[in-house]
This record gives sequence, C-alpha cells and structure tokens, in this order.
Amino acid sequence: MSDIDFITNRLITGEIFFFAGSGISYASNLPSAYAVLQHTTNVFLPGSISDGKKKNICGTIQPEIFYESIISMTRSYECLDIWRSLYRVEQEKHNIQCSPSFSHLFIADYSIKNGLPIITTNFDSMFEQACDLLNINYRMILPSESPSDIDSYFLPICKVHGSIRDNNGKYSPNALWTTMTQITKVNTRWIEYISGLMADKHLCFVGYSGRDIDLFPYIAEFSKKNEAKKIVWINRFDGDHSNIASKSCNALRVDLWPDEFFKSVQDERGIQNFEEITINEEGDIDVLLDSLEKSLTEKQLLTEEEKRLLYFVLLAKLGNYRDAYQYAIELERNALSYFARPSSKYLLVLTCARLSHEISRYESCGKYAKQVLAMLKDKNNHDINFDLQAGCLVSEAHRMTIPGDMYFFQTKSIKDHFHVAFIMVHFLATAFRAKVILFKNRLTHNDVNAETQHELYRASNKILCASSISNGISSTWLEQVC
Repeated sequence: MSDIDFITNRLITGEIFFFAGSGISYASNLPSAYAVLQHTTNVFLPGSISDGKKKNICGTIQPEIFYESIISMTRSYECLDIWRSLYRVEQEKHNIQCSPSFSHLFIADYSIKNGLPIITTNFDSMFEQACDLLNINYRMILPSESPSDIDSYFLPICKVHGSIRDNNGKYSPNALWTTMTQITKVNTRWIEYISGLMADKHLCFVGYSGRDIDLFPYIAEFSKKNEAKKIVWINRFDGDHSNIASKSCNALRVDLWPDEFFKSVQDERGIQNFEEITINEEGDIDVLLDSLEKSLTEKQLLTEEEKRLLYFVLLAKLGNYRDAYQYAIELERNALSYFARPSSKYLLVLTCARLSHEISRYESCGKYAKQVLAMLKDKNNHDINFDLQAGCLVSEAHRMTIPGDMYFFQTKSIKDHFHVAFIMVHFLATAFRAKVILFKNRLTHNDVNAETQHELYRASNKILCASSISNGISSTWLEQVC
C-alpha cells in the first residue's frame, strides 16, 4: 500500500486529525509572514539603512525576536498594525478578496463530520470563513484557553498561536503570539491535549514548517513513543524547514501542495466535492500593505534615535557584535540625552553593557550595567526586566575577572579562593535580590520576558561554575557548564 493510499484510507475512516501551518493559506491571496515583516521593518528601521540590509534582517532574524523588540520599545501593540492585512474588514476596505482554499474547506468539512478539532498556528481567519461558507457551527479557542472548554456541538478551531480577530470578530493584535516570551513558554495543557489525540488518531501536518519551539519539539518527542500513531506530513519539502522536521518524527511524507493532495483525494476517492472558489483579483494585496505601512509610519511610534537603537539591537541578535558595539557606543555618547522615553535610555545603556561583554570588554560591561541600575533608582520609571538583567550582567562582569588558567589548574592560592568566593557570593546575592524583586511584585520567572529569563538562568549556572572552580572540578565539565 502506498503512503497516499494509507492516508486516504485513514481519511475515509476518520482516523486523522489536522494541524495546519501557513502553507495551507498560500492559495488564499493572503500576504506572507515575510511580507508583513518586510513592511514592518520599513517602518521601524532608520531610513538610512539600505534595502539590502533590511532584506538581510528579514531573511535571517527569527520574527518573534524582531516583534518582541519593537513591542518592548514602543510599549504598544499598534506596532503590529501591518498584521491588519490578515483582517477581513481591512481587506474589504481595499476591495481585496482573501478566501478559504480548497484545503480549508476540505479539512473543516472532514473535521466536523468526524468530531475532530482543527489545530493551527495561523493567525488568519480562513478556517472560520470556511465554516461560514459550509454552515458549520464553530468555536475559536485561543492558546490562553483550556482545551477542556471544547464543546462537541461546535467544531473547535484551536488557534495555538493566537488569532487576528477575537470571538466577536474584532481585530485583536494582543491575541497574537508574536514574541519569544510567548512562544518559549511550555504550554502544558495544549501539549497534553495534542498528545492525547495522537494516541488515538494519526496527526497530519498540512503546510506546516515545524519551526515553532513551544509545541513541535514535544510533539516530535511524543511521536517516538509506542502509544503514538504514525504522523503524516503534507507539504512541498524542497528547501523548507519541514524537510528536516518531518524526518525528525519519521513522518509519512506527501510532497504535494495541500490543495493538490486534497483534490486528488476527491477525484480518486470521491470523499467530498467542493466548488472551486474564484478569487476576485481586482484588489491588490501589495496596495493594502503599502497603505498600512504609510499609516503606521505616520504614527511615529519610535523616534529616529530609537530606530537607530533598534537596528543596533537587531544586529546584536544576529551576532554582528562588533558593528553593533561601535554604533551603540557612539549613540550612547552623543545622543543619550535625546531619548525622551526612559525605557529606551535603559535599553541603550544595557545594550552597551551586553555588547561590551560579547567583545570581551568586561570592565566596560560592569560599568554600563551599574549605570543602568543607577538610572533605575527613579521609582517612577522603574522596569523590572532591565533591573534584573543589569544585576546579572554586573555579576557576570565580575566573573570574567577570574584568570583563565584557574579553570585548568587544581592548585590555587588563598587569594584565588577568596576571589572566587567573592564572585560566588555576588551571584548568590544577585539571585536572592531577583527573588525578592519578583516576590514583591507578585511575579514568577514566567512573568518576565524571555531575555530576563535567560539571564536569570545563566546567573544560576554561574553560581555552580564559580563553586566548581573553587573546588577544583575538572576543566572538561566546567567548559560545558560555564
């Protein structure tokens, strides 16, 4: 039996449930995530940056890192306004028709008939519109909700990364999971729910890349267990991350576009028959994107200095530390007073500290980190994330004063032991201070942003590292920890 015959037979008996990614919407006339990112960079990066450099950023940076950076700097979800291009009301203003693909219709009809949910990482409303066309009662379930809320009377459309509109049909940018802080959280309820389905049905990924880090790694791990049924993956795999991801979970692979596959199933097996939706191409999606870009630019959510700062931050995220360091130091020396927003001042100085560390200027790292802590003494403009990150960097700057040969030689002087003990105490004090700050503000580690979580985790490792140096533990093990 061929893989396609295997999948088709499981469709006939209702033994498959679907998990859809952005590839399923290519035929729907929607803008790509890359196009949305490109127009957003046009708004928030300095005009002096060449198109080539902007394209390089769009092509290499993880989108969630970019969006987290601009949300953090603007302190407003208005910065996500280019995503309005997925919103039906906005499309209709420009006479643009974005309609469900054949795959959306097929999956919606199949799922309601077999009492199965649809899982999707897509923000768009194509599955909802497919249900409207097919007169299917549905309920959209967001990642913050519990799968236990699913009602068998409705088709559950589980939008595990959020939705462009809420359950009342209104535009809801704050419901989009666009940041690292959101997608790095382990969503245990949904992992357990999907794993439970996988024990009973075959999971079929459709147009999905497997790039997300909050769900796919756990799904791939569960797929290797005996109780999990075989995974199916429908996508064009050439040059796509799904090529690697599908192999990692030993999936049955169908190298076709979703519409191609579902139409072949219809033609050969007569499972369902849908009329092709003709898309009115009178409206131009690029015109809508340009209009949204112009409107967002006019809001001036960032000053020119802040746009320069954002560019340096992104360069650092991409590992271009030396260029980012030179730009950031120059901006801090010449334009720090021009920043009206306190959070932007903190970010600039903290970026100088972090970049100093990356290029081995540890004394400067400590100096800039202490400067941030001094600036944060103004309680009216206090920011917990900057406070915790700066505290960790001060301790890290002290740690880097440990001579390199101390990692490799067992014999140490009393002075060496005191020096390491001081650093260990400094890290312990930093960790204790962080716990106090979180406790006072009734927060947990999960409530701070991803960068702060990372710094706190690294700081806890460094306590162990300093202790190990003092006790003479082997250099091989130390290299792994430190």
